[in-house]
Order: sequence, then C-alpha cells, then structure tokens
Amino acid sequence: MASPLKGATGAIGLALVLLSLTALVTAGYSLYAEFRALAQAPAFTLRQESEAGKLALVLSGDLPNAGLYPLAGSLALALRVGQEPLALAAPAPFEIAPGSRGAVSARLTLEPFSVGNESLLRRLLLNGTTALFLANLSLTLRPLASAQVSIARPTSLPPAMGNLSVGRPTLSLEGGRIVISIPVAFRNYTPLTYTASLSCALSMQGSVLGLCEPVTVEAPAGQGVALVLRLSLMREPSPPYLLELHVRVGQRELLIPVQVSG
Repeated sequence: MASPLKGATGAIGLALVLLSLTALVTAGYSLYAEFRALAQAPAFTLRQESEAGKLALVLSGDLPNAGLYPLAGSLALALRVGQEPLALAAPAPFEIAPGSRGAVSARLTLEPFSVGNESLLRRLLLNGTTALFLANLSLTLRPLASAQVSIARPTSLPPAMGNLSVGRPTLSLEGGRIVISIPVAFRNYTPLTYTASLSCALSMQGSVLGLCEPVTVEAPAGQGVALVLRLSLMREPSPPYLLELHVRVGQRELLIPVQVSG
C-alpha cells in the first residue's frame, strides 16, 4: 500500500518541476519578446532647448515592455570637454509594467556663463568648442537579465562672443579733455539671448591711463552686437598701448587684453 506521505511528496516534486518549467518558458518568452520589441522601438531623439541663459539637451524615447515581468531602468547624462564635466543629470529610475509602454526622458542643463574653469569659459565665449554628450541607459527585466547601452555623441557649443573685434580708437576734444572712443563688435552664435556688461582700462608701459564706464548690452541669439566704449584722458596717448577689455556675464568676469598699435 502506497504511503500517503510519499504520494504527497511526489505531487509536490512534480508541481515544483512544472513550476520551474513554466518559469523557464515564461522567462525565455519574456526575454525574446522584450529584445525583439526593443530592436523595433523608435530610436531616442536628442533635442536642444534654451531658457534664461541656460542651454538644455533633452534625450527622450518610448520604451515597450513586451515581456511578462516588470522592466526597470535608469538614464544618466553627461556633457564633457576633455576631462572637464560641464553638466551632469541622473533622473529618478523608471519602471514599465508588463505589456505596456513608457515614455523615458532626461534633461541635461548647461549654464555656459557659470563655468568655473576660466580657460574653458574663455573658449566658450570667444571660440566655442566641441563637447562630448554621453548617455548611459541601464535596463533590467526583473529578475531575469540586465543590460546597458551607452551613447557618445559630439555636440557643438558655438561661441557667445564670436568674431570679437576692437576697432581703431578715435580721439576727440571735450571740455579740455581727450576722449577716446573705442568701437567693439562681436556675434552671439549661441541660441541663448543674454546680457553682458563691458568696460575697459587703458594702460601704457604698465601705468593705467584711464578707465571707461561700463556699457550694458543685450546679445540676442544668433545676432551681432556693436557698441562704443569711451574714456577720457588729460593727454593723448602714444601708441602702442594696451586695452584691457572686461566682460561680465552673470557672475563671471573675463579679462581680454587687446594691443592697440595706433
């Protein structure tokens, strides 16, 4: 006569085998279905936006979960020039339920006029540069498998004060003093509209001859800017002399020396 306990144990063992087989089948199906859906999913798009002196890079896409298990993930963004990080972004992780789709996006905000590295700030203002945009997408089909996808794309950062030029100074006599008018021009190649304050100091052989009053200008996105700096002296300077151009944007100030030959 068969033991009831032995029969129950056998039934439990058979049930465990069936459950294991079912788990393997559903796991295999989920992995296959998810990888197939991801391969057919629309590519991520990268767009550029601007707002109040800030430049934003937005990476967005639509991810399907065709499997039978939750799809969890995270998206991290970075913008670098060489080893110098300009901006980092790590939004909250996301989860997509089985059989549904989820919109995934991350926003990276760059404040180009707040860069702490003075050499890099000078390059961004006067010459522009090429930065490397990095995106790292981590996906986990819980509890089965995980994968990581990395994207690296060069991104052009145009100069905010490109083609900066200091024109030939002109002299005039006003109230017994020599007034020097110095034309300055540049072009804002960025998509950002910003306000800058420019002033100058005139020196010759290490001695400061005069200071000019600051001039505040608005630099519209993609447009040229022209202004005139004026300073008054007791006597006419003899070229060559040094013009120190001070540019303030936001909380940062940049000194640009310009040699004036005459």
